[in-house]
Amino acid sequence: IVSIGELHPSKGFDLALSHLQHLQDLSWEWFILGEGHARASLEALIAKHDLSSRVHLVGHVHDAASYLESFDLFFLPSRTEALAYVAIEALQTDLPIIASNVGGIPEVLGKDPGTNLVDIRHETTENTLRESLSSYPQKITTGREELRQEFSIEHMVNKTIEVYKK
Repeated sequence: IVSIGELHPSKGFDLALSHLQHLQDLSWEWFILGEGHARASLEALIAKHDLSSRVHLVGHVHDAASYLESFDLFFLPSRTEALAYVAIEALQTDLPIIASNVGGIPEVLGKDPGTNLVDIRHETTENTLRESLSSYPQKITTGREELRQEFSIEHMVNKTIEVYKK
Protein backbone atom coordinates (compact mmCIF):
# COMPACT_ATOMS: atom_id res chain seq x y z
CA ILE A 1 0.00 0.00 0.00
CA VAL A 2 1.29 3.49 -0.74
CA SER A 3 0.16 6.96 0.27
CA ILE A 4 1.71 10.30 -0.53
CA GLY A 5 1.02 13.33 1.59
CA GLU A 6 2.07 15.69 4.32
CA LEU A 7 2.04 14.12 7.77
CA HIS A 8 -0.81 16.27 9.02
CA PRO A 9 -4.09 15.40 10.79
CA SER A 10 -6.12 16.45 7.72
CA LYS A 11 -4.56 13.59 5.75
CA GLY A 12 -6.29 10.96 7.91
CA PHE A 13 -3.31 8.64 8.31
CA ASP A 14 -4.26 8.11 11.95
CA LEU A 15 -7.77 7.01 10.95
CA ALA A 16 -6.32 4.67 8.35
CA LEU A 17 -4.09 3.11 11.02
CA SER A 18 -7.15 2.43 13.16
CA HIS A 19 -8.61 0.38 10.28
CA LEU A 20 -5.41 -1.36 9.25
CA GLN A 21 -4.67 -2.55 12.80
CA HIS A 22 -7.64 -4.94 12.43
CA LEU A 23 -6.26 -6.45 9.22
CA GLN A 24 -3.10 -8.04 10.56
CA ASP A 25 -4.32 -11.46 9.42
CA LEU A 26 -3.66 -10.27 5.85
CA SER A 27 -0.33 -9.73 4.12
CA TRP A 28 0.33 -6.00 3.63
CA GLU A 29 2.79 -3.20 4.25
CA TRP A 30 2.00 0.51 4.05
CA PHE A 31 4.52 3.08 2.87
CA ILE A 32 3.69 6.72 3.54
CA LEU A 33 5.80 9.09 1.44
CA GLY A 34 5.86 12.54 3.00
CA GLU A 35 6.92 14.50 6.04
CA GLY A 36 5.23 16.80 8.52
CA HIS A 37 4.63 17.84 12.09
CA ALA A 38 2.34 14.85 12.84
CA ARG A 39 5.24 12.38 12.47
CA ALA A 40 5.69 11.89 16.22
CA SER A 41 2.00 11.22 16.85
CA LEU A 42 1.85 8.78 13.92
CA GLU A 43 4.97 6.99 15.19
CA ALA A 44 3.29 6.66 18.59
CA LEU A 45 0.12 5.21 17.00
CA ILE A 46 2.16 2.79 14.93
CA ALA A 47 3.94 1.59 18.07
CA LYS A 48 0.68 1.44 20.06
CA HIS A 49 -0.93 -0.81 17.44
CA ASP A 50 2.26 -2.89 17.05
CA LEU A 51 2.51 -2.01 13.34
CA SER A 52 6.14 -0.91 13.14
CA SER A 53 7.06 -3.83 10.88
CA ARG A 54 4.19 -3.00 8.51
CA VAL A 55 3.84 0.80 8.42
CA HIS A 56 6.79 2.80 7.12
CA LEU A 57 7.00 6.58 7.38
CA VAL A 58 9.46 7.06 4.55
CA GLY A 59 9.79 10.85 4.81
CA HIS A 60 10.07 13.32 1.97
CA VAL A 61 10.73 11.66 -1.38
CA HIS A 62 11.63 13.77 -4.39
CA ASP A 63 9.26 13.01 -7.30
CA ALA A 64 7.30 10.56 -5.13
CA ALA A 65 4.70 9.88 -7.84
CA SER A 66 7.37 8.23 -9.98
CA TYR A 67 7.45 5.37 -7.45
CA LEU A 68 3.71 4.65 -7.44
CA GLU A 69 3.87 1.79 -9.94
CA SER A 70 6.14 -0.09 -7.51
CA PHE A 71 3.15 -0.71 -5.24
CA ASP A 72 -0.10 -2.67 -5.41
CA LEU A 73 -2.65 -0.23 -3.96
CA PHE A 74 -2.89 3.55 -3.59
CA PHE A 75 -4.59 4.83 -0.42
CA LEU A 76 -5.77 8.43 0.10
CA PRO A 77 -7.44 8.52 3.55
CA SER A 78 -7.92 12.29 3.88
CA ARG A 79 -10.33 13.85 6.37
CA THR A 80 -10.54 16.89 4.13
CA GLU A 81 -9.04 17.72 0.74
CA ALA A 82 -9.56 20.41 -1.86
CA LEU A 83 -8.21 19.01 -5.11
CA ALA A 84 -5.66 16.34 -4.31
CA TYR A 85 -3.01 16.49 -7.01
CA VAL A 86 -1.79 13.11 -5.79
CA ALA A 87 -5.20 11.68 -6.82
CA ILE A 88 -4.52 12.86 -10.37
CA GLU A 89 -1.07 11.29 -10.19
CA ALA A 90 -2.58 8.00 -8.98
CA LEU A 91 -4.95 8.04 -11.98
CA GLN A 92 -1.92 8.01 -14.26
CA THR A 93 -1.01 4.55 -12.91
CA ASP A 94 -2.69 1.16 -13.13
CA LEU A 95 -3.09 0.93 -9.35
CA PRO A 96 -6.42 0.28 -7.67
CA ILE A 97 -7.27 3.24 -5.42
CA ILE A 98 -9.05 3.57 -2.10
CA ALA A 99 -9.78 7.21 -1.31
CA SER A 100 -11.90 9.30 1.03
CA ASN A 101 -15.16 10.61 -0.31
CA VAL A 102 -14.41 14.20 0.73
CA GLY A 103 -13.76 17.57 -0.89
CA GLY A 104 -12.52 17.43 -4.47
CA ILE A 105 -11.53 13.76 -4.37
CA PRO A 106 -14.87 12.48 -5.78
CA GLU A 107 -14.58 15.00 -8.63
CA VAL A 108 -11.26 13.48 -9.67
CA LEU A 109 -11.80 9.82 -8.78
CA GLY A 110 -15.59 9.41 -8.63
CA LYS A 111 -15.94 8.08 -12.18
CA ASP A 112 -12.88 5.84 -12.01
CA PRO A 113 -13.73 2.12 -12.19
CA GLY A 114 -10.58 1.33 -10.19
CA THR A 115 -11.41 3.57 -7.23
CA ASN A 116 -13.37 2.77 -4.10
CA LEU A 117 -14.51 5.95 -2.36
CA VAL A 118 -14.94 5.49 1.39
CA ASP A 119 -15.94 7.41 4.49
CA ILE A 120 -12.63 7.13 6.34
CA ARG A 121 -14.42 7.73 9.67
CA HIS A 122 -16.70 4.72 9.17
CA GLU A 123 -15.92 1.07 9.88
CA THR A 124 -16.96 0.08 6.34
CA THR A 125 -13.55 1.39 5.26
CA GLU A 126 -12.03 -1.61 7.00
CA ASN A 127 -14.20 -3.93 4.87
CA THR A 128 -13.16 -2.15 1.68
CA LEU A 129 -9.50 -2.46 2.66
CA ARG A 130 -9.95 -6.14 3.50
CA GLU A 131 -11.58 -6.79 0.13
CA SER A 132 -8.86 -4.96 -1.78
CA LEU A 133 -6.00 -6.52 0.15
CA SER A 134 -7.48 -9.99 -0.25
CA SER A 135 -7.67 -9.66 -4.03
CA TYR A 136 -4.53 -7.73 -5.01
CA PRO A 137 -2.51 -7.45 -7.13
CA GLN A 138 -5.23 -6.32 -9.46
CA LYS A 139 -4.02 -3.65 -11.85
CA ILE A 140 -6.58 -1.42 -13.56
CA THR A 141 -6.07 -1.77 -17.29
CA THR A 142 -9.23 -0.24 -18.77
CA GLY A 143 -11.56 2.64 -18.02
CA ARG A 144 -9.09 5.34 -17.03
CA GLU A 145 -8.19 6.67 -20.47
CA GLU A 146 -10.89 9.38 -20.52
CA LEU A 147 -10.15 10.46 -16.94
CA ARG A 148 -6.43 10.56 -17.65
CA GLN A 149 -7.12 12.90 -20.57
CA GLU A 150 -9.54 15.04 -18.56
CA PHE A 151 -6.93 15.56 -15.84
CA SER A 152 -3.87 15.73 -18.08
CA ILE A 153 -1.64 18.78 -17.68
CA GLU A 154 -2.38 19.89 -21.23
CA HIS A 155 -6.15 19.67 -20.79
CA MET A 156 -6.11 21.40 -17.40
CA VAL A 157 -3.91 24.25 -18.71
CA ASN A 158 -6.21 24.73 -21.72
CA LYS A 159 -9.30 24.81 -19.48
CA THR A 160 -7.63 27.33 -17.16
CA ILE A 161 -6.74 29.56 -20.11
CA GLU A 162 -10.37 29.38 -21.31
CA VAL A 163 -11.58 30.59 -17.91
CA TYR A 164 -9.24 33.59 -17.99
CA LYS A 165 -10.24 34.50 -21.56
CA LYS A 166 -13.87 34.98 -20.49
